[in-house]
Amino acid sequence: MNVKFSCPRGRGIELEDTKAGRVIVVAGGTGLFPFSDLIDLLFKDQAVKEGNKLSQELLIADPVLKQKPFEKF
Repeated sequence: MNVKFSCPRGRGIELEDTKAGRVIVVAGGTGLFPFSDLIDLLFKDQAVKEGNKLSQELLIADPVLKQKPFEKF
């Protein structure tokens, strides 16, 4: 059995240049760890949008949320 490895391809995760639409993250095993921050941010963003009682605390604790990174999605 032959296995071929290559260097990473593509631009990677760039929220600023991502076109509006759905965000789909596919990962598994050890590949999930690099996406944990993105998953956490998506969860917090949804909590803020729904008016969760911790919304203000989340906005203070995570300055990225103030930039509304998922507003165009």
